[in-house]
Amino acid sequence: MNETNLGVPRTNRLEAPIRYLSLAGRGLGSVVPAIRRLWCSRYFVGSSDEQPTHPQARWHLLVLLSVAAVLLFWRVDRPLIDPTEGRQAMIPYEMLESGDLLTPRLGGRPYFEKPALHYLLVATTYRIVGTDQTTAHLVPVLMGLLTVWLTYRWGKCAVGERAAFLAALGLSLSVGFVLFSRTILPDGMLVTLVTGSYYAAYRAMAPGGFRWRWWLLSSFGCGLGVLTKGPLALALVAPPVFLVGLVDRRLARPRLGAWIAYGVVLLAMAAPWYVFMAVNYPGFVAHFLWKSNVVRFAKAYNHQEPFWYFLPVLWALMFPWGLLGLGLGYFLFSRRPELARKRGPSVGFCFLAASWVFLFFSVSGCKLAYYIMPMLPPLAILLGACVDATYESLETRRTNWLTRNQHRFTRWGTVGVLLFGAGSSLACLFWPHATGNGPWLATTVFAFALLAWLATCQRLSARSAWIACAAATFLAFLWPVRDLEWRTIEHFSASNAAKLVRDRHYDPHRLMCYTQPRPSAMYGLREPSQPILLPSSLSKFDQAFGPDTEWIMLVRQGASLDDFLARLPHTLEAQVELPEEGNVAVVKVHKPRT
Repeated sequence: MNETNLGVPRTNRLEAPIRYLSLAGRGLGSVVPAIRRLWCSRYFVGSSDEQPTHPQARWHLLVLLSVAAVLLFWRVDRPLIDPTEGRQAMIPYEMLESGDLLTPRLGGRPYFEKPALHYLLVATTYRIVGTDQTTAHLVPVLMGLLTVWLTYRWGKCAVGERAAFLAALGLSLSVGFVLFSRTILPDGMLVTLVTGSYYAAYRAMAPGGFRWRWWLLSSFGCGLGVLTKGPLALALVAPPVFLVGLVDRRLARPRLGAWIAYGVVLLAMAAPWYVFMAVNYPGFVAHFLWKSNVVRFAKAYNHQEPFWYFLPVLWALMFPWGLLGLGLGYFLFSRRPELARKRGPSVGFCFLAASWVFLFFSVSGCKLAYYIMPMLPPLAILLGACVDATYESLETRRTNWLTRNQHRFTRWGTVGVLLFGAGSSLACLFWPHATGNGPWLATTVFAFALLAWLATCQRLSARSAWIACAAATFLAFLWPVRDLEWRTIEHFSASNAAKLVRDRHYDPHRLMCYTQPRPSAMYGLREPSQPILLPSSLSKFDQAFGPDTEWIMLVRQGASLDDFLARLPHTLEAQVELPEEGNVAVVKVHKPRT
């Protein structure tokens, strides 16, 4: 055999790759110890294994669950958001009607965008409780409540009782968490499962020896996450767990056998459904695993945003606690010994988990605001530890930047919340077709509360100031923000148009949507079919009419309705009916007798 290829000896062709691999291995071997030394230095997560010891408070969990339950369940019977919520509510209904609870369906066809677990739970709720828009919200709301509990449990064993209480309370009073936990999306369930997987993995790796029971429980939760949103769950959980074990020797590092067991449990949970779908639907693998995950991540075909998109989004989601960003940065990177002692392995794990979620979705080409929701629980634990460090400095009469600026945090945070509440009330006041005195009363209450706060906040103690800030946030989310949410969704939803169709006893099988689907109307009418009429087909629309037939059209008011009426063939007549609320008109089209 010829020993050369194009004049290059075979041994020489292998030298370069071997040399590069050797250099990369030596570089990694020198970088990892350096990162480990920095990680365990007083510049970041500290050098102490000291665990916080705070007195137990039995009422903490009761307060947390009560606050979260009131905010999540209050007025949960709101209309559905189009097109997202209408579609997500309709899919479980079609699964239930078809009798196939393993295959998500929309419009009578298999729906390959998301796995089936979330839809299966919603369909089960329909069967037990009934099918309406209140029932459709039960699963995401219960998942939000479970996320608050998991955050408290995780924080309790990681950063102490008081910090855990502050973390879970801050999460419950974050505008993004409250709003998106009430939205019918698989992402809410993903947040719960990813948080549970992080919590179980931390318990498995916490100082004191590796704990197999918690490790397998983490893989079980991750497997359920793969059944909820696909391989994304594993991509969010595995990297921070692996990295924290690599850089922090105080934790019990999982060995190769542990990772193999993790994968076996995950595959046992998720693989049967994926095999079932791949066998029964040949296009599933190409559409879901490749297009909806790989292609959508690498090069977005929709929802494309710049790399920095989640910076302002994260601040908005964590409002008002996003105002503590500077304080959190000081807490994480301060060289003061009393703060470094509080930054144990748990703080490093939460920091890695939150940073990884943020970086992962920032690199992704496709971006939506609720994608980084899995970042909120570990970030809330970091903020809880930061505020708890301020309390401890006050109790021990130590002065640092956090204690000197605590009144600024609470003062301007409460001012921001009261302005937010007053602004939401004003928005409701000037909303089209606004009725009642509620917006006037809310605006007055929040304006007087703002003046009273500015006059008295300097005389309040730190504890009283934090309680006042939390109470103002709770009231704002419960009243004007909830009213604004309801009015906004009701205006853009087609639920009221569906109610008008039912009241007029129109035939739902003769229903069409102009230019775009209206899943909330289809859900309200329990009509899986969603035929769409495009403007280009309107000139031939009269061919679909017999002598005694009529079609019911759902058309957005304004320019779209004007365009529809202008393009309608002169041989047809249209009768426009407007619901009391909402911007979707019901147009009855028929051909008059000649």
